[in-house]
Amino acid sequence: MSSFTPIYKLKDWIDINQLNLNSLSENSNAIHLLEQYPDKIDWDELSSNPYIFKLNKDAMMLQIKDFAEDLAKACFYPKRIERYLEKFNYECFF
Repeated sequence: MSSFTPIYKLKDWIDINQLNLNSLSENSNAIHLLEQYPDKIDWDELSSNPYIFKLNKDAMMLQIKDFAEDLAKACFYPKRIERYLEKFNYECFF
């Protein structure tokens, strides 16, 4: 399943200089506009916009590759699972 991110474009009749810069910097759909007009960025507002970050999932997978198996072994260790079942009163039906 691929994710689709629509690209929003200003209408031809909108003057970029007339936009509310605070709102533009906190708007998740305006990131590509801010890339085109970096002089319009309100850095305080932009820093609170969660959409300014892109996760590099391939790099993350490479970093976790070396210890993923050890992590899974530790998390799913039978004694640990047993302790969680008792502590949180889980019921397992097989």
